[in-house]
Amino acid sequence: MMRAILSSFKNMREDTSKTCTVMLDKDQNEIDAVQNALPAASVLLCHFHVLKYFKKKISELLLPVDEKNELFAQFKALVYAKDAEAFDSMMTKLAEMNEELHQYISKNWQNCKQMWVTYHRQGTITFGNDTNNRTESENSKLKHLLCASSSMSECIRQLCFHNAILDDERQYQQFLSKYTTVQYGNKDEDLSPLYSQFTEHAVNKMLKNHVFPHMPSAFRQQSGFLDSFVQLIEILHNGMTARVIHQNSKSEEITITCELNQGCVFAHAMISLYLSAMLHELPPDSSAVDVMYRLNGGLFNIFRLRTKILPSIFRVTELQYVDINAAPTHSANYL
Repeated sequence: MMRAILSSFKNMREDTSKTCTVMLDKDQNEIDAVQNALPAASVLLCHFHVLKYFKKKISELLLPVDEKNELFAQFKALVYAKDAEAFDSMMTKLAEMNEELHQYISKNWQNCKQMWVTYHRQGTITFGNDTNNRTESENSKLKHLLCASSSMSECIRQLCFHNAILDDERQYQQFLSKYTTVQYGNKDEDLSPLYSQFTEHAVNKMLKNHVFPHMPSAFRQQSGFLDSFVQLIEILHNGMTARVIHQNSKSEEITITCELNQGCVFAHAMISLYLSAMLHELPPDSSAVDVMYRLNGGLFNIFRLRTKILPSIFRVTELQYVDINAAPTHSANYL
């Protein structure tokens, strides 16, 4: 079956030279099939399943629970070893703790350590994934829709329905990336790569002090600053000066380059925009209200939200009113 799937994959892709990494469980038949079909790809073992195998092996040993926990912690450190010296040191310590387990690892796992030890993955393209949990998650969703007794027509219908949901989610993510992600563009091409290294708040500070007057109109509109609005703010605030009065003497004029003019009618709106940016810099687990929704079905049919795989969740971090902002939360602890 695995060979047939890989053959279909190669026929569809035509050029598989860009397939750099394949993540598998420790199934020798699957490993052989992948290595034969994709000889240039690196075969890695899912860390989750590797730890699962060893946890099962350790549970079979006739040892106290505390010793089993220590052995599992030692093996977990073995999996995440950062270099060969640390790996050899941990193997020696493991032999001192339990010779039987050490022999099992040496016989069954030592010869393929390049597939599961962390330091061997340095330089391998994984995009930060050390497990195949994303694939397992997708399989879990399909298991909720399909079963052994499902007819062929029912399977096709459910798969089409599942693909439609995935398309809706993908379109929604594209919408969010298009309308909520700020793209920093300016005439100074030397500074553009620098902006990607900082948070949005820090970049906005740099843009305000360095290139805000030269921003393209597309950036202003995408950020919510229409040209007419910016021009109006500039008319009210450009050229502001102030003096310091001490007793009966006045200082020379001081140029005001930041902050708002006292009594500015746009003060509430500017503060609201500032608070909005500040609230979005809070950690993900801070004050917020999660709104669960689905893009299909009746709007007020709340039973649709009881399924585990179809609803999406959007975090509401702020509520904007005419002259005030509010940070919503489910409990008083976050206030």
